[in-house]
Amino acid sequence: MDDTIDCGLRKFQRHSKYEVTAAEWAICQNSQEYCAIATCQQIEVVTWRSGEPTLQHSLRAHTRMITDIDWHSKVPHLLASCSIDTFTHLWDLRDPRKPVLSLSAVCMSGASQVGFNRVSGNLVATAHDGDLRIWDQRKGSCPIQYITAHLSRIHGINWSHDHETSLSTASQDGTVKYFDINNPRRAEKIITTSCPVWRARYTPFADGLVTTSVPQQGRGENSLLMWNNSKQDAPICALVGHTDVVLDFAWGRKDIHDPELITWSRDQTIRIWRIDEEVRKLCERYPPDDDDGFMIEESGGNGGNGGGLPVGGKFTLSGCPKSPMREKQPSVSLQHEFSLLNPNIPHIDIEVLDPIKRTATVRISVNGYVIMLQVNFPPLYPNNGTVPEFHYCQGTSLDDALSVTLMKVLRTTASQRVKKGRTCLEQCLRALVNQLKKSFNNGDRHLRLQSPRLEGALSSALHDACVPFPKTSGVRFSQVGILVTFSRPLNTKRISLKQQNTTPRALSALSGGYLGNVMGSQPILYAHRDPSTSSFYLPDRVSVCVWIYRSLSFLCTFLIKFEVFWHFYAQF
Repeated sequence: MDDTIDCGLRKFQRHSKYEVTAAEWAICQNSQEYCAIATCQQIEVVTWRSGEPTLQHSLRAHTRMITDIDWHSKVPHLLASCSIDTFTHLWDLRDPRKPVLSLSAVCMSGASQVGFNRVSGNLVATAHDGDLRIWDQRKGSCPIQYITAHLSRIHGINWSHDHETSLSTASQDGTVKYFDINNPRRAEKIITTSCPVWRARYTPFADGLVTTSVPQQGRGENSLLMWNNSKQDAPICALVGHTDVVLDFAWGRKDIHDPELITWSRDQTIRIWRIDEEVRKLCERYPPDDDDGFMIEESGGNGGNGGGLPVGGKFTLSGCPKSPMREKQPSVSLQHEFSLLNPNIPHIDIEVLDPIKRTATVRISVNGYVIMLQVNFPPLYPNNGTVPEFHYCQGTSLDDALSVTLMKVLRTTASQRVKKGRTCLEQCLRALVNQLKKSFNNGDRHLRLQSPRLEGALSSALHDACVPFPKTSGVRFSQVGILVTFSRPLNTKRISLKQQNTTPRALSALSGGYLGNVMGSQPILYAHRDPSTSSFYLPDRVSVCVWIYRSLSFLCTFLIKFEVFWHFYAQF
């Protein structure tokens, strides 16, 4: 962007049916007019030397869609690209016909991110789902280090500006991790957030990091957060102004003593933030202890819009805003928690959210119960295990026993969260609603069973009501003329059914009762049957199976003799 042309932007018309998947400006001093644009499997390198975009090179080598590109910070004509085809190609624009080096990950997942080392320039990092591979250009096409960084997809890689072996990763699992490639087994530091982190990049000054998150379900925080790398418990400031998700950001090429952060968002605006000296001091390795955090907002000159691209209109950018206005806040983490609170939780209405006074008022309505709950957040919340204070307000309709139970649930849930340094407001509200539903269901139950054993027995018996009557004996001829029979063993203990005139519904009941001693000494009987039917299943006289066997054996013998006689008679 040229400040001498009224902050105007130029549009580059592309004649392609494919969307742009990545675009990067060269960062070397001698090649700042170069821009690489990736579309599908091709990279177009254009320049703006003559005031109009001119296509210089077209790079082709990937067989699948290109996912990321990165320029070398010291060699102006060196470019890296990665793709879903698992390959990472290094290009020398002096000979753009083919890559000067191809790095194959030999894995099932393609490469999603690539980044050159900012200190030496010899190392290259690539991301494959949640894993990292570190390559050295001087040592061929085999990685020198493997790092299992995250359990979810990595969205961003950024090397440190000061330490050759340090880099940070941003992931779908909501964490930012700092790694030293010489110690790949564990992360040195971890920043934990409540949303997937889209990008995390080091600041060009002091020892800071800027992150942008992807809100879950299209809601939540649309600002960028700035962190001090020496303390990961809470951000030092937030940059608030965009009304939709921040897609990406980059640092301007001005002096590090007057840095500018450029952001663009889905709300079709581009914003420029100037970071003043007081914020830069918070990014130092040992920041002042008496500063709890800031919120950076744009001054009122732009009406909260900051310029942008109207739908179907001309791409314009309004006048660059002046130095951001800084307002002292008790804590940025509380503002962040309020912005991430889901306003569409069933049975919950948010009445008041005041980060200045550190209080929230919520109305909860479940099954006729109404609760007006006020939550006060101490200054140290959520650090050092500090739990918020919960109070019932006027309009709450609860009896004493239930109010005590619900208060205990709130405090227990909050304590479990803050012990881990996490926020707890939304989790406490959800736990409160669940407990109210359980209390209502328990109070409205018509059948109360005092014995858990009895309840389980009756439940299993009811499920057994549709089981057909068991077969205790049977007989069938096989294809080779052999008669096969089956019956219950004669030595099995039988239950006496002379007084009940009933038939069991399960075969297991024939060995001594249904439910043991739960229902008393007498077995539970479900269906009254005719005495003849009962005697058929459990006969007290001669076995029916033996009688059938003898009858069929006699019949078979008779038929065989008759067939022999008939055959002999037919010959005469």
